[in-house]
Amino acid sequence: LLVSLFKGGYVEDALEVFSQMERSSSPPGFNEYKYVIDRMLRSECYLVVPVLYKGLMTAGHAPDSYVYNAVISSLCNVANMDEAMKVFSKMKDKSTIDLFTYTILIDGYIKCHNVTGATRLFLEMLERGCLPGEEIFNLLFGLHAKAGELDEAVNLFRKIAENGCQPTVKSYGMLLDTFAMVNNLEGAHAFYMELIGKNIYPSSVSCNSLLSRLSKAGKTTLALTFFREMKSFPGTKPNGITYNIAIDLFGKTAKFAEAWEEFLDMKRNGCSPSVVTYNTLIVRLGRGGYIELCFDLYEEMRGRGITANQFTYCGLIDVLTRYNQVEHALEFLDEMKRLHFHPSFNTLQLVIKSLWKTGDLAAAKQLCQD
Repeated sequence: LLVSLFKGGYVEDALEVFSQMERSSSPPGFNEYKYVIDRMLRSECYLVVPVLYKGLMTAGHAPDSYVYNAVISSLCNVANMDEAMKVFSKMKDKSTIDLFTYTILIDGYIKCHNVTGATRLFLEMLERGCLPGEEIFNLLFGLHAKAGELDEAVNLFRKIAENGCQPTVKSYGMLLDTFAMVNNLEGAHAFYMELIGKNIYPSSVSCNSLLSRLSKAGKTTLALTFFREMKSFPGTKPNGITYNIAIDLFGKTAKFAEAWEEFLDMKRNGCSPSVVTYNTLIVRLGRGGYIELCFDLYEEMRGRGITANQFTYCGLIDVLTRYNQVEHALEFLDEMKRLHFHPSFNTLQLVIKSLWKTGDLAAAKQLCQD
């Protein structure tokens, strides 16, 4: 009768039948209590579950892990963390606690905006050898990060890494966000190196993220230092994105020989250059005066079957106008139009200035009107 009522959705009637069972000469056993607790949890009748738990204990039955977790989950769902922790303390004495139990409690503390309680349980969980799932770690880590609590966030990251749980790309991204919030990318680099010193190696994607942030923040020297360090990390192999960032960094600092060497190293290591690679080299080498090399790269790119894009043409026009080859620049500008690429305002401005300098005022005026 009890099972039929629950299956039919008659929850209140089922509870009345169970109450009659408790008062009868044949009271429910452990399995009956467990079944009703499970049905109440699934029905989200969270306030009823602790009452059933007390009835089970009064009847002299010993809860198992499932019952404990169900009661803790119900109490967490009604934000009664004090009672949840009391049940948890009994569970620690009488049953095996697993990752699921800790996850329920940590999630409960987070929902109650009690980050301190959540962090305390998280660290206890690690000490007991329970490795957290990515979702709960990122959630807790993110709360510290958003609050600008750098020390707490870094300590969590350090603990999880030292306990044999490899942080994910998302975790590293959140770590970098935290350092960036307090404008301390040097600290991010130092922390990366601390982890590497303990043989904890971030993936190429995570390394690229730090490299890119250092580059965008104008910390070129530190970025190049990290790139050289990264190449020596076992198991962290630079990929195309890594090389593209490094080539751009070397080009920005007028280290053209190093930029070219990384381009060659990229190909030697089996990384195929992309249109981004060629565009970067054309712009950087072009501004360094290596005009012929830029056009050799353009031809090499076409020979590899890589289609030039808007930025390729803008880069070539930039090079040509800088060195007064305006006629050649106009040819590329016409080709851009044929391919329905839109030149940037800066590109048009460079061509107009070049025409003006050569005295071709009519062409400059026409281009302005166009």
